Amino acid sequence: MDKIEAKIRKVFQKNPEREFSPKQIKKQLSKQRLTKESVKRVLNYLHGRGVILKTKQGGYKASAKALKNQQAKDKKNKPLLIGKVDRTRSGDAYIIIEGRDDDVFVSSKFLMNAFEGDTVAVQVTRKGRNGKRDGKVTKIVKRANQRLVGSLQKRKYGFTVEPDRKDLEDFIVNISKARTAGAKVGEKVIVNMLEWGEYPEGEVIEVLGKPGTNEVAMKSILVEHGFDLEFSAETMHEADSLDASISDEEIAKRRDFRETLTFTIDPVDAKDFDDALSLKKLENGHWEVGIHIADVSHYVRPGTAMEKDAADRATSVYLVDRVLPMLPESLSNVVCSLRPHEEKLCFSAVFEMDEKGKVYSEWFGRTVIFSDHRFTYEGAQEVIDGAESPYSEELKVLNTIAEKLRAKRMKSGALAFESDEVRFVLDDKGKAVGVEFKVRKAAHMLVEDFMLLANRKVAAFVNKAQVPFVNREHESPNMDKLKQLQRFAKRFGYEIELTTPKKIAGSLNELLQNVVGKPEENLFQTLVLRSMAKAKYSTSNKGHYGLGFANYTHFTSPIRRYPDVMVHRVLQQHLDGKVKLKKADLEENCVHSSQKERGAMKAEWASQAYKYCELLEDKVGEEYDGVISGVAPFGLFVQILENKAEGLIKTINLPFDKYNFDEEDLSLTGQSSGKVYSIGKAIRIQIAAVNKEEREIDFEIVD
Repeated sequence: MDKIEAKIRKVFQKNPEREFSPKQIKKQLSKQRLTKESVKRVLNYLHGRGVILKTKQGGYKASAKALKNQQAKDKKNKPLLIGKVDRTRSGDAYIIIEGRDDDVFVSSKFLMNAFEGDTVAVQVTRKGRNGKRDGKVTKIVKRANQRLVGSLQKRKYGFTVEPDRKDLEDFIVNISKARTAGAKVGEKVIVNMLEWGEYPEGEVIEVLGKPGTNEVAMKSILVEHGFDLEFSAETMHEADSLDASISDEEIAKRRDFRETLTFTIDPVDAKDFDDALSLKKLENGHWEVGIHIADVSHYVRPGTAMEKDAADRATSVYLVDRVLPMLPESLSNVVCSLRPHEEKLCFSAVFEMDEKGKVYSEWFGRTVIFSDHRFTYEGAQEVIDGAESPYSEELKVLNTIAEKLRAKRMKSGALAFESDEVRFVLDDKGKAVGVEFKVRKAAHMLVEDFMLLANRKVAAFVNKAQVPFVNREHESPNMDKLKQLQRFAKRFGYEIELTTPKKIAGSLNELLQNVVGKPEENLFQTLVLRSMAKAKYSTSNKGHYGLGFANYTHFTSPIRRYPDVMVHRVLQQHLDGKVKLKKADLEENCVHSSQKERGAMKAEWASQAYKYCELLEDKVGEEYDGVISGVAPFGLFVQILENKAEGLIKTINLPFDKYNFDEEDLSLTGQSSGKVYSIGKAIRIQIAAVNKEEREIDFEIVD
């Protein structure tokens, strides 16, 4: 009855001016299957308490005085915080409050159907001894995305779409027949929301097709995570009309590197080459190293449709089998791409260096280049390993300098993450038939080290002037999470020193090195990452903990990241003598870009989860060795060692017992058996079920 009372109170709170009859209240709570008598009993109780009033027509209405008193009480006792929703794989969420380190945890049942990225008002309901805060969403302040994906269903009164996302309980969108866009019942559709209120309404704007195909699944993932599938017509018109020619007048404004040896190093299937390296021996024996970045801001100008679409997307999205680019392909793959044997406009960072990695001078500005050669990572690695090439000496010099830069970075406290990157093997129809693990070699690290150098130096150069700027910020890790990591490490015989920041970084690196090649390697890579704060874009500058840099930004990938475009603009304005961009505008774009970056990452994970389902759908009943990668009250997440696929063993499917969840220790313990299932524990599992539509794999324990 308490639950019924709470739900009826909520109906009146959400509709303070509306009058309800007992029958209408019963209809509002149709899913509760209440009798008319039970509804009347609660209504009479609330009337007696002064919460609601009786009307002359025999109905009930909220008491304005009671509502006002409740609001005042809530405001006094539990102030509301405004933040953005970051949903977890379980459907629960953390509300990220800007400017605060301690996020608010909200269970899925208290989210009011808030979507990923929505801005919400959250009320803290409990603060634990460990400082963690629990809360409930009281209001959706702003929706991050007006579109969702679901299947069209026929109802007695019309059509509805229930979103694919299982975490949106009881959320159904009403669609009139005139707004179905010709979709057939059962087909996946994209819905544009027209009304978010008590009775959500929408319109079908695109029919994706029948569920179950890879194409429909990948498009659904992109829309689900807030990305439009197409550019606006205005953007495509601007891109198609763009003058890509480079005039003598434009070249005259720039530093000319066309006669300096320049090449790119990229993946074999890459088409958007946004960085190149140049090398020239100087008379004093030093080397001039140029880091040349596509000058996207020359083509994408403020006020244009291309600018609007790029700022809104904020990033390219990389799924298993496709890329959704931030810019139209005519720009990302042709006009801006630093393709071999073509003159290109760049924004460059140029350094005078010796082979020990010492920088003697630096220069930043706009340039024109001519790429002499395109290396793949594999081709560059062969040269580093001794193969002959027209540019083998220059490549080896760059590799020597990169090794020195890397050693200095590690010595200054950078963390050495070397986690496996999964690459799916697809057949001619795009279905996953296997996985490979990408191994980072010297060629990958060579490019990375010079990009890090450019990003660090550009940030230091602009921040020194104390002007509005876009930093890539990574704060120090949370001490509570580090202590939890310390406890886990001790179980495996590893020590983590937490007394000073330098000792923390040193012992974390030692841990990461010690687990290489061992069964627990992937576990500790994951746990160390989880203990870290999330990197984000910000106009403040708290340094980058993971890299060990006091100043850091993103300058080197403007084709696929909007913050890099902003950095180019601020840098050029600073070089011109006056930064005109406002800090508030930059910060707004920083927050948006950080949010879209998280959305792109989750979309990538979702596409991988779908492909793992493809890979294992015919393996039901087969057994694998795994490791417990996560623990929650509802079950154990287990990762298969052989292919890194992750699935869930539900608590109800664990060997018969009642299990207690230990949040501090991340474990489930049987009350009778004393059996403990904790993160990092080896386990033998059998694949019980695979659901591609839900992108879920269920495991069972093999005795």
